[in-house]
Amino acid sequence: MPSQINNPGNVYNISENYLLTIPTSKFGTRELAVVVVELNNVGINTGDVNSLFTRTVRAIQQNAEVYTVFEPSSNRLTLLVAADTLPQDDGDAAGDGNRISYLNNVLTSAGITGHDVFNAEINGTSINYD
Repeated sequence: MPSQINNPGNVYNISENYLLTIPTSKFGTRELAVVVVELNNVGINTGDVNSLFTRTVRAIQQNAEVYTVFEPSSNRLTLLVAADTLPQDDGDAAGDGNRISYLNNVLTSAGITGHDVFNAEINGTSINYD
């Protein structure tokens, strides 16, 4: 088949789509969801055995496939989780509450209280969550 790259007769020049890039987390993995957990003192004494940080991460790991756990602040923890291991289908809008409700229930069942879970989006140098 002849090359369609830079073919002036090809109005849509579909073959040049390989030159396009879109924001995605699907480079060699499934779609990843950014999850933010707000929980008082989650970032305190993180190196302690069975710390609040450890128990929070473990509870989520036992219910979803966790790819990344970032360094927590004193009251906030951010994780990257395989979107399709949560009840929200991948591709759904981030504001859909299924993921939030599910992870809130997971943490409550693990005996972790006073938490809030948010869907998030990383945009440049910011993390936006609802």
